[in-house]
Amino acid sequence: MKRLVNTVRALMVFMVMVGMVGCGSSSGTTASGTDGSTPSEIMNSDTMFYDAVQQVAPSFSKAASASVSLSTSKAVVEGWESGNPVYEIFYLLQDFDPDTDQGVIDTSNLYKTMWEGRGMMANAISGCEPIEEQIIYSPFDYGKEVVAYNCAVNDEPESGYDRGSAVKMLDSDGTIIEMTDESIRESDVAEKHGLFGFVWVDSGESAHQEYGVIQGGYNEIIDELEMDIAVWVDYDGDRDYCYRNELVGSIESHEFTFRSVKGSLAEDTTMLSIVGQGVSRGEGNHFLLKASTESIEGKYYCISATDGEDELMLMDAEGSDTVDEDCTEFADAVDALEPMTRDDLLCDESQLSGGSVLLDFVE
Repeated sequence: MKRLVNTVRALMVFMVMVGMVGCGSSSGTTASGTDGSTPSEIMNSDTMFYDAVQQVAPSFSKAASASVSLSTSKAVVEGWESGNPVYEIFYLLQDFDPDTDQGVIDTSNLYKTMWEGRGMMANAISGCEPIEEQIIYSPFDYGKEVVAYNCAVNDEPESGYDRGSAVKMLDSDGTIIEMTDESIRESDVAEKHGLFGFVWVDSGESAHQEYGVIQGGYNEIIDELEMDIAVWVDYDGDRDYCYRNELVGSIESHEFTFRSVKGSLAEDTTMLSIVGQGVSRGEGNHFLLKASTESIEGKYYCISATDGEDELMLMDAEGSDTVDEDCTEFADAVDALEPMTRDDLLCDESQLSGGSVLLDFVE
């Protein structure tokens, strides 16, 4: 993958995540989105990464019937629960509605994570301090080439919601844009790059913390989004789990390549690892996912870009050894993707540089 190293223009992989109806039936609930937004409109959005993911990644609407909702469907369809590979795929990529899903869906859902992080770019731009362009390492080592940024900030409020942010923008000539409101308004922004670390603190009954690191970039000239996301849900016990998402794709065509892994460092915890490619939105389009857990190995799931929870509940949880004809065009590319494993997960503070999501840079 091409990267932005110092002043070299490129792309970096960003992992990572609120869903739109793009990959779900129109009857489902969806958060406010940017359906029909152009790459240019998304580039100029204050919530760029959040909006871009909605256009690139698959998303699934919830079941049409209120009696077959996320919380009750397992009672209606036997086995529609954690441990079912198709349910795990649904949970990971289901739409997130902030009005109804807060406290129900956690950050192991791609779009919940992106909802929590939707304002990171805007807040970073408004709050970061211009710095001499310098390489800033991700608090979590993705094993990717490092990026140089020209604006960064750390925030350590008493609430414990620590934040670290770094951003960089370039115009269509590859010139670095000074991070001031006037410079940004007057510039032809063609690339945005961001690095964000965060802690979310649950003060409710579950009293847990969720740590995340999001790294991403979007190049409007070639219309390519690349993302990396690592999240650790820390319950201080056996309930801890962690996941990573890696996404590359196009806002305009909705073509994407995806890798994801969920599990923990515990040897007896079921792990789901997914690789996939296809087109995430549009009638007649499909994408192919290849999944492995402790009980299945490399099974295929050919999914329509308009499928939602209703359709997924009817799929064979065990997957298929062969690729459906609707997805054969993606088979070779999917087989060539290397699945992520537990070794790729962020599951402990010791895996964060300095044990923190804050960034290390020279002011």
